Amino acid sequence: MNWLEEVKRVTEGMTTINEVELGKALRRLNCTAKQVSSYVTEPRELPYGRRVIHRTEEVEAIVVHLPAGRSTFIHDHGESVGCGYVVQGTMINTIYTPNERGRAEYVSEAIVREGDCFYAEPGQVHAMRNPAKEPLITFHLYAPPLEKANRYETEWVLDYVI
Repeated sequence: MNWLEEVKRVTEGMTTINEVELGKALRRLNCTAKQVSSYVTEPRELPYGRRVIHRTEEVEAIVVHLPAGRSTFIHDHGESVGCGYVVQGTMINTIYTPNERGRAEYVSEAIVREGDCFYAEPGQVHAMRNPAKEPLITFHLYAPPLEKANRYETEWVLDYVI
């Protein structure tokens, strides 16, 4: 059985879907750079490559490629819960909260290393950044599939000298 068939088997066999179960599914898949290499795409319209490799009514599987020094936009996943796995590289996951004007305010950040999982609750606002000189490859499972995701801008404070 090839790896994509295994992804389909594991995700279609899920009965309860939450961040814990998504994390267990990611670990069962034992994802390696070699397995995802044929699904990695170069950036086109976005600053990163993104490829949906499997989607059902319940779950969506995505491979993300962040080239050296690149970041995703600040975003949420709408009503979806997500779990990601760092296949190759190191990632900085920056968490934000929307302020009363709908702008993103910094909360915290965490380093996520190769072989580690990270989670996103519904409505969580974050950005992924590749601080290294090598590519960052991540594999994600979302439930339900991503819809109604939002993009955020940060608040800029300008001081004028008169």
